[in-house]
Amino acid sequence: MKLASGENVLTLVGRDGFGIERVRKELRLTAPGKPARIEILMPETASANPASVVPVVVRVLDAGGRPVPASGTVTLAARRSLWDVTDIRSSAPGVQAYLDNGEATFNLIPPQASGPDLITVRSSFGEAEARVTFTPDLNERVLIGVIEGAVSLSGDAGNVIEEDRISAFEDTTTGIRGELYLKGVIRGDALLTLRYSSDRDTEDSLFRDIRGEEYYPVYGDSSERGADAQSSSNLFVKVEKGRSYVLYGDIAIAPEASALKLGGLQRVATGAKGHWENDRVSVTVFAARTAQEQQIQEIRGRGVSGPYDLDLSGYVQGSERVEILVRDEDGGDILSATPLLRGTDYLLDFFRNTITFDSPVRQFDLDGNPVSIRVTYEVEAEGAEAYWLYGGEVNYALSERTSVGARAVHADAPLGNAARQRMHSAYLQHEDRQGGLWEAEVARSENAMGDKDNAARLSYELKTETRHFAFEAIHTGRDFYAQGGLARPGTTQIRLSYGEEIDRRSDIAFGAEYTRDRINDSTRLTVDAIYSRHLSKTLRGEIGLEYSRDRTASGSETDTALILGAHWTPAARPGTVIEAKLRAPLSGDAPTELTLGLYDEPKNGWRVYNEIELQFGSDALVTRAAYGFTYTMNEWVTGRTEMTKASGTSDTTMVQGLSVDWDINESTNLRADLEHSRNLETNDGELTSFAIGTSWESADGDWVGDAELETTWEESGQTHYASFGIAGNVTPDLTVLARSRAALDRREGEDSRRMRTRIGAAYRPKDNARLDVLAWYEHRLEEKHTSTETHLWSVDANYEIDADLRINGKYAGQYQKIGTNAGARANTTTQLIQGGLNYEFGDDRFQLGLNATYLWDSEGNSSNGIGAEFGFTPREGVLLALGYNKARGRVAGQSSLYDEGFYFRFNLLLDNSLWTQFDQFLGS
Repeated sequence: MKLASGENVLTLVGRDGFGIERVRKELRLTAPGKPARIEILMPETASANPASVVPVVVRVLDAGGRPVPASGTVTLAARRSLWDVTDIRSSAPGVQAYLDNGEATFNLIPPQASGPDLITVRSSFGEAEARVTFTPDLNERVLIGVIEGAVSLSGDAGNVIEEDRISAFEDTTTGIRGELYLKGVIRGDALLTLRYSSDRDTEDSLFRDIRGEEYYPVYGDSSERGADAQSSSNLFVKVEKGRSYVLYGDIAIAPEASALKLGGLQRVATGAKGHWENDRVSVTVFAARTAQEQQIQEIRGRGVSGPYDLDLSGYVQGSERVEILVRDEDGGDILSATPLLRGTDYLLDFFRNTITFDSPVRQFDLDGNPVSIRVTYEVEAEGAEAYWLYGGEVNYALSERTSVGARAVHADAPLGNAARQRMHSAYLQHEDRQGGLWEAEVARSENAMGDKDNAARLSYELKTETRHFAFEAIHTGRDFYAQGGLARPGTTQIRLSYGEEIDRRSDIAFGAEYTRDRINDSTRLTVDAIYSRHLSKTLRGEIGLEYSRDRTASGSETDTALILGAHWTPAARPGTVIEAKLRAPLSGDAPTELTLGLYDEPKNGWRVYNEIELQFGSDALVTRAAYGFTYTMNEWVTGRTEMTKASGTSDTTMVQGLSVDWDINESTNLRADLEHSRNLETNDGELTSFAIGTSWESADGDWVGDAELETTWEESGQTHYASFGIAGNVTPDLTVLARSRAALDRREGEDSRRMRTRIGAAYRPKDNARLDVLAWYEHRLEEKHTSTETHLWSVDANYEIDADLRINGKYAGQYQKIGTNAGARANTTTQLIQGGLNYEFGDDRFQLGLNATYLWDSEGNSSNGIGAEFGFTPREGVLLALGYNKARGRVAGQSSLYDEGFYFRFNLLLDNSLWTQFDQFLGS
């Protein structure tokens, strides 16, 4: 028995043999309608603890909010969190999962740092979003660090010893330095996070492989890795209480209210930020002193996963925002922007200045709109002038249905500086009693030259059980400037759509869009009406009209067309979908267009598709086409073949790909990827990339290693990249570590090479733990226009003669050679040797140290110094010392070995035992 959507009344009537009613019973049943939307059920707040997963329930509902037992594939996405879900289609963006019988529960892994996150679920039933706030994990308490420093007592008494004056050779010590990480509850339920690092390795990004799987431990325990206390400067501090916080460190400047679409300026900088929030009000203020400038690069999708060239000169670590854009093929407006997650969806390679995606980036979408990659990031050029970047946002809930807010962002760089930009915006958001959502927004911008202009937006959207209505109007001034924003400057856009279900088998939809471009003096109006009806269980038909009018400075053009469409799912082939759409002109010069689509999944893991658009004039012409298949041969081999032809081109691009991810055994993994693309007719535009890699661990766990080789061939030349790393225990006493990376670029007639190699060894006999030896060697090579080659080495040794007496020694050196294409050459060698001893007495509360150092170079310059120090330990973990240095000579390009005369030095070791004193100091 077929039931109608909503409440149904079933009546049972009992009659006797004469037809007289003897009994009547009624049964009321509520039946769901067709799938109309999806719903996300999850807590509004959760602890920022990666070990405590958050359950996310996804349900399919009809238009009346009733659960529907439908099944299908959903795409899961999150901005900051990770999904603990098996991706059933890794070639597609996001995490693909299966939803059965109308509902599924997926586990979400929280980030380590607290803050808001946006959860998005997309499917054929619709799209839903949910916001969750990750609150501080009050159970966590960590304190670890070391702080040391020296103060000169000679000359300008009381001054801290200048930078690089304690150790002139390796430039790793400053007058005061330290490493500190603290995280724990202070004064009730407030959480303090603090990190300080006086020494930062600026070459770190060259040797960091940012891969998603490396955020998990090498050995298979249940711990998690994440990023906390993120700051490009030496200091990060954050105090949190509930949903409110103040911090200094890396701050993300982005709108918090979803209604701020025109004034959505986003930046990343190192500065201070404060946020206060309760159930009705949220206030955010921020300020940063920076010299950064925002860069935007948009790269056309080529149908391959990469690598795509990306200029990362001056790139600020962690500042990028990567999105996949779909633009309207006619006007260029952004139809959709899908944000991607670093380490999961893409990899940045600083070594080669490239970006590679986890899945191929298409050339165009199913409707023929071009697809591109937009990368927005911060750069800081050497010597750039610093400026203030500041602003804030206020949001206030007037009632349960109405909220208002305002936002201001000022980048006060000097006039004419590209970094200068100001944005002011305000909004009103109201939900009416029918469930419709009103949004009104105004914005005012100022560009680098001081030009100011305004923009305004009004929108309304209503969804009921049988109707859907949406309206949006946007007006922008000619000089309105919103980098990466919703609207183009100098345009007026009005969009209107309406859809209604007439009965259970048919519905009707209307749409209209008007765009006026005042800069290019053009207008475009499009109106369409479509009637759709289910002719059978497997066949749906469409008929409608479309009207368009384009006006430019050279004239105007009007077209009217008849739209016919069909959607068929053969009963014998439930995995097959066939679609057809015919656009037949009734007036105007537009040609007849026929769009055909075939989608088939013959078996699990195999998908065949064919999309083609034909134009009929004097001759039939294929204007757009995409056909191919993806397949899964087994658990570790997947592949795809695709042929595409974009609108406006006369050639067909073929893309083939094969991926292997094979766990040979429990300790060895092999990965390989092969992609090839070229234009079939002209045989140009050829690009082939091949990558193979392996990771390995010995059976006893003493050795781990990885290797990767990648090569690309294209018309302009070739690129090659190789990486190799190994670490392990040669013996129980000797540990070694090695990492080497090399990149060769032979495109555009140039040869550029870049190499980095590091080798290190640590020796500490287990049966004689008094000896420690650490040695390392590093080789660097840069060749492009000029050649720079550097060798660095160091050997350190410490030996405990007895429980009170220790001796130490060090030998280190650097050789550098520089050459130019003109034949000029220069090289220099600098070496250092150092030795010392340390004697403890008086129950280890006192110590005496002696130190001697000699530094020389290949030019005949030299410097030597000697020093003595007396130290006192008033309590465990604290050292106070008084010393005297004497130095002679100087090496060109190096600071003095010592600051001569008397000095005072201190050393503090910090650990969890200090929490008691810290609590007493705060009175908690």
